[in-house]
Amino acid sequence: MTTILVFGDSIACGFWDSEGGWVARLRKYLDKRNLSEDGSYYVVYNLGISGDTTRELLKRFDAEVKARVNEIESPKDLIIIFAIGINDAGMLNSKDMVPPLEFKRSLEKLLDKARSLTSNVVFIGSTPVDETKTHPVAWSEGFHYDNASIARDNKIIEAVCAEDRVMFLGLARPFGPGYSSLLQDGVHPNSDGHKLIYQTVKSFLVKKKLIK
Repeated sequence: MTTILVFGDSIACGFWDSEGGWVARLRKYLDKRNLSEDGSYYVVYNLGISGDTTRELLKRFDAEVKARVNEIESPKDLIIIFAIGINDAGMLNSKDMVPPLEFKRSLEKLLDKARSLTSNVVFIGSTPVDETKTHPVAWSEGFHYDNASIARDNKIIEAVCAEDRVMFLGLARPFGPGYSSLLQDGVHPNSDGHKLIYQTVKSFLVKKKLIK
């Protein structure tokens, strides 16, 4: 049995997708694999929480893992996926929610915790936003997202992964030109956006031989 823990925010949680989001789509795909009698068996846990930054994730990581990995027989049977960072890059009253240096240190702490459990660790970069709808966002006074801050933090994630030889999957290229049509409210992907993330993540995990 392979256990997959997906840590993230509201995008990982699956907001604005009639199919439950990209993580739910991945679980559905793997649930079908489980029924195919090819010897594989996967359990997927969606551990996305709306509004989370790396600060909040660090506080809950140990407890979330402890509640779910007690049956794992080997580190190779655990995959940890981090899809976190877009809220860290957000701006509240023109100040970073999580300053870049703190963000980098938080990523390193999360990575240390994850790699103490398994070598199967993947970081997924944040998606771009439609800035015409995010200055400010409609649901939080004084809060906004901009693509420059998101790109900055994606580079930090990629650099941390490169330094420690950890798998990184960027989403900026898959979204590409015209990506605003994939966003529901300027930030969260719609069903088409979640489908694209799912397809990109699934292909990446298959390529890396983490899933079949």
